[in-house]
Amino acid sequence: MVYTAGPNYHPIIDASPGAPGLLVAGDTGYSPVTTYAIDVSGDSPTIVARRDNTGSNLIDYAVSPDGTEVVETVGYPYEHHSYRLPDLTDATVYPSGVYPQDAAWSGDGSTVAIGRASTASGDADVYLYAKGSTVPTYAVDFRNGDNLWEGTLLVNRDGTRAWAVSSTDPYQETQLLHSFGPAHPPKPPVTDLAVTAQVGTGKDKSTAQLTVTWSSPIGDDNYWWITASTNGGAEREFWRGKMDASGRYTLTYSLPRGTTTFTVRYRDYWQFYPDGYATAVLQR
Repeated sequence: MVYTAGPNYHPIIDASPGAPGLLVAGDTGYSPVTTYAIDVSGDSPTIVARRDNTGSNLIDYAVSPDGTEVVETVGYPYEHHSYRLPDLTDATVYPSGVYPQDAAWSGDGSTVAIGRASTASGDADVYLYAKGSTVPTYAVDFRNGDNLWEGTLLVNRDGTRAWAVSSTDPYQETQLLHSFGPAHPPKPPVTDLAVTAQVGTGKDKSTAQLTVTWSSPIGDDNYWWITASTNGGAEREFWRGKMDASGRYTLTYSLPRGTTTFTVRYRDYWQFYPDGYATAVLQR
């Protein structure tokens, strides 16, 4: 039975093969946080070090693979403090910002990933730091509205690639798995949208047959719209549709005499995907 001297509200623990028999523990439901180093190698657990006031609203501990350092994630302060083991003296403060959410080590202990939640557009969601450094070697910004899911940060053995899951706040309706890092740069977002048009035959020769296709982005919050302009006149929107998984939509348009240009467009409200634009021209 692992215990602390605290009230034991939802305790959080972590350990490492580099420090056999040593656990780091604290209580999530009690602030300010007290962090404990506990020796569980003998018949009875023994508290070998404790540190009071290590922050508020404990989220997680991440012990380095060599067992020499533990990074603490708390709701406040807005940075990730690390402490030496087993005495819990100050090690490094890894800058992060609002709001700390997670931390994870590479397998070789060279790199620590620091994660944040509820970031604004243009603010990094995850930083990679060399152990003991306060200057990030890499940073990645998720799409606005995607928040790092607590406890999902993973880093490969040498710190060159990392993974994380994000969700849309507050209902976590969509989860995305992100892969990134110096050895695996993220692919830029792409908007793929097109329109084709042809004049009908026979009794339909005054009708335009239109097909709108797309492959990216896909989602219920993404919409295309289409306009028509005849003989250089003003554009008139006449239809819009959802960019769902079907990737295709057909429609018709009553075609006046002259040259008509059809333009299909897409614009991301969050400005993550680039604007989409395609045209087709018919003559009647």
